[in-house]
Amino acid sequence: MGARYGLLHNTGGGLMVPSRHLVGLLLRGDTGAGNWGEDAMQWADIDGDGDLDAIAGGNSEPLSAQINQEGRFATAWTMNRSALNIVNTDVERDGDVDLIVAHTFCATETCGGPVQFSLLINDGYGGMSEDSAARGLHFGDSDYISGVVSGDIDRDGDFDIVLAHGGTRGIEIAFNVGTGNYILSGTGVIAIPGSGFGQGMNLGDIDDDGDLDLMIGRGDDTYRGGHPVVVDVIAINNGAGALSDDSVNRWYTSGETNRLGGENASLVDIDYDGDLDWVSFHKDNVRGQAHLQVFLNDGVGNFIYQPKLSPRYDGTFSSGLGSDVDVADIDGDGVYDIWVGISGANVRPMINTWEDPSGLRANIPRNLTATIIDNEPVLEWDPPPFASIVRGYRVFRATSPGVHQRDKLLIREVTISRFQDEGFVAPLTRHTRASEIGDPQVEILANGGIRFTDKTALAGETYFYSVAHVGTENSISAETEEVAAMVPPSTMKDTAPPVLDIVHPTKDHWTRYPRIVLLYADGGVGIDPASLHVSFDQPLGNNLRAPGENLADLGWRHDDGVFILPLEPPFDLPPVGNLVTLTVRVSDNDGRETIETLSFFPRHDPIEWPLAKFTFQTDRTEAPVTVDLDASESSDTDGAVMRYEWYFDDGTTALGRHTQKVFDKDGNWEIKLLVRDDHGAVAAYTDAITVGE
Repeated sequence: MGARYGLLHNTGGGLMVPSRHLVGLLLRGDTGAGNWGEDAMQWADIDGDGDLDAIAGGNSEPLSAQINQEGRFATAWTMNRSALNIVNTDVERDGDVDLIVAHTFCATETCGGPVQFSLLINDGYGGMSEDSAARGLHFGDSDYISGVVSGDIDRDGDFDIVLAHGGTRGIEIAFNVGTGNYILSGTGVIAIPGSGFGQGMNLGDIDDDGDLDLMIGRGDDTYRGGHPVVVDVIAINNGAGALSDDSVNRWYTSGETNRLGGENASLVDIDYDGDLDWVSFHKDNVRGQAHLQVFLNDGVGNFIYQPKLSPRYDGTFSSGLGSDVDVADIDGDGVYDIWVGISGANVRPMINTWEDPSGLRANIPRNLTATIIDNEPVLEWDPPPFASIVRGYRVFRATSPGVHQRDKLLIREVTISRFQDEGFVAPLTRHTRASEIGDPQVEILANGGIRFTDKTALAGETYFYSVAHVGTENSISAETEEVAAMVPPSTMKDTAPPVLDIVHPTKDHWTRYPRIVLLYADGGVGIDPASLHVSFDQPLGNNLRAPGENLADLGWRHDDGVFILPLEPPFDLPPVGNLVTLTVRVSDNDGRETIETLSFFPRHDPIEWPLAKFTFQTDRTEAPVTVDLDASESSDTDGAVMRYEWYFDDGTTALGRHTQKVFDKDGNWEIKLLVRDDHGAVAAYTDAITVGE
């Protein structure tokens, strides 16, 4: 994201579509943006609605926040603060994300722009106010903060800040005293990044002792007191928050004598052996060379250079700043890949080909079980078998089997902080204490597994649970296999109405073709599916359905626990300009009724319609049959296809330009593809496959 790349939308399998202008995300020079900064970019849910908003800043340019509204963006605020580093944290642990913002070009002198530091405190609704000095961080125009990361360094339950402080001060830790105020403490002269343009500061438990260590990628050619070849830094935490430089003892160069290290670096378990490895990238503008370096961890925090895994990119490219290395699951296979950006040259995605011997995706939680203990469903699962600087989980629940993760109810985020990312490190591990989570319904098991108790389950209702892993770059894994659990029915007479949840659309929905997804349950006498009434207060199509008329008969899936209806032509809402209200009513078998409403404001009219098209291949003709589905032939003439939705005859769904589906029974199975473009227009294509005779 930014002027160098824009915003690239991953449509599946690593195929990136430039989409910034398509979704209304503004950057410098756009109408409405003016001279906004974009040297630093960050994603954070600043308004607390569950999706990621965009924060951008630059050199003497306004810092801006743009709110995500179901994939389209609207400006929330701007302020006059410069930024080269923007890092998430939660200063007061009050459940909203605060921002640490720093700007300095050079680490020891004023060059190229202002020297500024900001601690922005969230008001709970996404508004930010600068409050650094009042909280003990008195930094002026000679305090060169060239790097920032946040995490619980001293393991006292709040989040501290590690600062790369220029001049002779080196690394400093701002210890949070528990009230959101800070006390600064020096660590001795540990070498810092030479420029705020690098992204080299990393926290992670590299030696598996339960505390966060510090590693620093550096662009300087020398580092006195450090390793004679590797200029990057390894600083070990003593368990109480004191960091000491141990670089000279922990780098192993495999015979390499030329300088190693880079100004951009990341901690990631690249070989999936359970410890954090080091990926460092250096761009030499003078020599016209760039070098991606991989160091593997030996399990106890020593790093061994891997020359065969460390490509050099020599050639002609821009001498400008802005190169980067990042870690993300680019192709969606559950394994972290490496994204190398070189200013003045093409990006280099490095796809990781590692495969888990179990055949499962590497990032899916393992061994999910559900049991009933004291009349409450208790879930247990094991972590994915790799190390991560970011680790949390999402627990989903549905009232019918086979419902896709996106259509289930998110009932819990099991995490120390849901705002953690590569700069704000708070992973769940086997070392995590209950006090660090602060959730009485969650317990950490000895192996790092999780036990979660669902206290909202209705007696007599069968629920279907799944769990997904949340990792680096806010990546959410595929869900586990479902497990079912039912609290025994109550012996008391049922007098309560059903429970009804409108999962989709949300209040931020903006198209004329929403997906309607409803979950409902009644643990007493059960749901009466025929009682479901779904309606809008506006007509659909050219009065094909009148305001208030029931749409339940249009449902693609409609049973006693779930209703799914993706609207498509000719059943569209009226042109934009009208507030739309969805009303849903459902009753139990004794006639007790629940009513829920939701209002949203469609803001975009379709211009040209996309084309939906897919092809498929099968591995055999007899059940079970695995079908590979490819929607690459779908297109959009006035923008881009942004979403590919698959609907199968057996009631299941899928997402993505490519997907697989297993049909384990003979029969003629219909497959429907629905695509959505950047203006909210939809198109559908249907084909069928015959399994068996």
